[in-house]
Amino acid sequence: MNFLEAICTLTYSTDSGRDRGSVYYLRNMLNARNVKGDVRNQYRAYKLLYYTVLDAMCCLLFLKELGLNDFEENIPFPENFQQFSQEDKIAWINEICRSLLRKHFFDSSSDIFSQLREILADANHPENYWTSQLKDSRVKCHFCEKTYAYVGSLKVHEEKIHNAVTPQIKAKRKSSTEKDEVQGYCLQVFKLSLLHKNLDSAVDMADRDRSVKSAKYELPVYNLTNKTKYAIGSIHLITLLESSILNEDQKQRLVANRFINLVKQRDQRHVFRIPDKRKHSCTF
Repeated sequence: MNFLEAICTLTYSTDSGRDRGSVYYLRNMLNARNVKGDVRNQYRAYKLLYYTVLDAMCCLLFLKELGLNDFEENIPFPENFQQFSQEDKIAWINEICRSLLRKHFFDSSSDIFSQLREILADANHPENYWTSQLKDSRVKCHFCEKTYAYVGSLKVHEEKIHNAVTPQIKAKRKSSTEKDEVQGYCLQVFKLSLLHKNLDSAVDMADRDRSVKSAKYELPVYNLTNKTKYAIGSIHLITLLESSILNEDQKQRLVANRFINLVKQRDQRHVFRIPDKRKHSCTF
């Protein structure tokens, strides 16, 4: 519910009723009157709305991948498709789905993770200037031997004591060939809805590994929507599993405990059924 609430903060606005393609515009077109108020009070209604939009997007992308214009046209199946085994038919469909995910989810640069990738890939990025001299969880001054626990304190120190100029992050200019905002918005809705559906099905199926991996995708969304508590929770979980803080057994136990309670009851008493002649039933 909190993840969907963060998604709605990014993609759902009641002021976009006239903007074709927006989730609120589609909500009105579908006459989904139960989608109203806070997400926490109407979680199922909001979830079904986003899943309906996601299904429509998947169908359109599938038609576009096959070169079709509408559902009335015949799907270009491979030759002798009827003679394919059940496994080969599923493999053919999965390959199309894999191609769609690679093209519209992973290879697209216009997403909420692009800025994070740019910072991590560029060692000279201004954001990395302050953490370049990180040692023992403290950041060191670029001009003297002083160290600080927080980057903000280091910035104030360098500006006041050394009159240093803080490196500025230059905003990239949008090129004339950049894709329109509507397509970028639709791609964002597509990706975020997929992430939510992945987490939702992982919880329903008790797929602990998939739900834990989902935290890596949830983290930037929580950060963008100022959900600090859930961002910290994602960081905590990822750190415990990706670092050497825990041994392998403890990591496996942490993952398993996402869905399974491993605590054993020490005092288990046997319960016997005693017939009750007056009520013709059993008491316990």
